[in-house]
Amino acid sequence: MVLDEEFPPDDRVYKEAQTLLQNGFSVTIACYTHSNKPEEQTFDGIQIIRKKIPTIIYKSSVAALKIPVYFGWWKAFLTPIIEKGKFDIIHIHDLPLAKVGVYFKNKFGLKLVVDLHENWPAYLERAFHVQGLFGKILSSNKQWRNYERAILKEADVNITVVEEMSNRLEILGLDKQKMVVLQNTIVPERFPSFGKKPNPDYFTLFYAGDIARIRGFQTILDDLVEAKKIIGNIRVWVVGKGNYLEGLKNLTQEKGLKDTFEFLGWQPLPEVLKLMEQADIGLMPHLRWEQNDCSSPNKLYQYMLKEIPSLCSPSNSVNRILEETQSGLVYDYNKKGDFCEKLVFLYENPELRIKMGQSGKQWVMNKYNWEKGSQEFIAKYKSL
Repeated sequence: MVLDEEFPPDDRVYKEAQTLLQNGFSVTIACYTHSNKPEEQTFDGIQIIRKKIPTIIYKSSVAALKIPVYFGWWKAFLTPIIEKGKFDIIHIHDLPLAKVGVYFKNKFGLKLVVDLHENWPAYLERAFHVQGLFGKILSSNKQWRNYERAILKEADVNITVVEEMSNRLEILGLDKQKMVVLQNTIVPERFPSFGKKPNPDYFTLFYAGDIARIRGFQTILDDLVEAKKIIGNIRVWVVGKGNYLEGLKNLTQEKGLKDTFEFLGWQPLPEVLKLMEQADIGLMPHLRWEQNDCSSPNKLYQYMLKEIPSLCSPSNSVNRILEETQSGLVYDYNKKGDFCEKLVFLYENPELRIKMGQSGKQWVMNKYNWEKGSQEFIAKYKSL
């Protein structure tokens, strides 16, 4: 496996590696590091090989398709590893390094798996680091889309996170038979119950994750002001950090919601779960765009397991799952008052919230869990 970020803690990569180990594969992860982590380490049965990446090389990744210095660094890093390891498969995590995977596939006769965590061209359209003039010059979205269409045809297997992403790639001309869907579902055993319950003195909304403009909190604030007139004891817990944190804090103060929001910062998973268990509603107010229509947010499955109904902005993948599982509601943030209306409806119907919560947990235990979801992944791997 080749991962252009630090490992650990990537949860999806960890779960995939563990699943492969449990099914008779040996797994090595090659990744960069910005710190002084050991060059070689065994972590829960996974062999990790790291190389410290120079800052200038790391920053050059944005221009990889125009000036392939980044690709050259990875080829130099991986060549001795692959020569020594006698691998059968090279598994590239996410689109950018797929070209490096093709290089080693052809040079060493390996099978190539490309694991698409994101709709990368869509992600880059809104990524903070390419919004300036310099970033736009170095990173052409048209070039990335052409790269995606061409390079993925070279893979033996393309992994996507939802059906919608596979459908999108099929429209681009990729072979559906070479695709496998592996959603960002959870391992229920890793999410124990702490026995917490919602505080009846409050109606608590909960969110955990990145705090960025694309997460959409700014779109629901006016509706929250209106909802407070009906739900006087409403509070919003926001767990996480991000580049929009201070902007969101300022905006909640401008809207008169300073005392409604509690920004709790980054928290370790056990603390997140304890807080989540005390929530009445799980929020997912993400802006709708091409990336979100092809996404598999793991927080959705966490809410379902914890029997918390979700209130989500629209996206193709999330809409489909909520409709199937009847575990939450979707609101339209482009329709003034719709978030308020849906929120008040859930508040006034506690029995429905219980029913939605129970339904969500049942679906996670029976279908939307990692053990069930990874069966096709393993079958495809074994076919290689």
